[in-house]
Amino acid sequence: MLRLIYVPIINYNQNQNMKLENTLSVEMPGWESITHIVDIIRNPSLILDKDNRILFSNDAFKRIFQIKPSLEKNKNIFEIGNKQFDIPKLKQLLLEIIPKNNFFNDLEIHHTFPFIGEKIMLASAKGVENIVFLTIEDVTITMTVAKTLADFAKTQVNKISKLEKDLQNLKNIKDKKK
Repeated sequence: MLRLIYVPIINYNQNQNMKLENTLSVEMPGWESITHIVDIIRNPSLILDKDNRILFSNDAFKRIFQIKPSLEKNKNIFEIGNKQFDIPKLKQLLLEIIPKNNFFNDLEIHHTFPFIGEKIMLASAKGVENIVFLTIEDVTITMTVAKTLADFAKTQVNKISKLEKDLQNLKNIKDKKK
């Protein structure tokens, strides 16, 4: 059973003024093992709570999306990194996972991220109890190559069609001369 606990933390700013903050702590059998497993996944991956706050993000997520670990922990995914994940379709599907016991696989996202630019991503997520596992795969290069190859194939088909027509025209001219 997953338990989310809010732990008050006292922080001091530069002027030594006390600031009381709540941080989210997770109590769940096997939580440490779960985070170790998620951390070795090559694609950016997150564990979110039912309110889409980040409980854990792997190194790939922080590195690729250039998110400082101190800025994302316990924050809503839609608010981090200049709101770079506040993507309508992603948001809609993530908000439905826990209440409707839904999941999604390979949601194609075309988005311009503030630090890494225009990307094509495939997102997949599944809820377990009150947490959501989200993984994001960057398929920009794969999709760009696929489009380039498809465009090339289309060009070649058009050239072949034109050559066939030209050949047929030459054949017709030859037949008329006989």
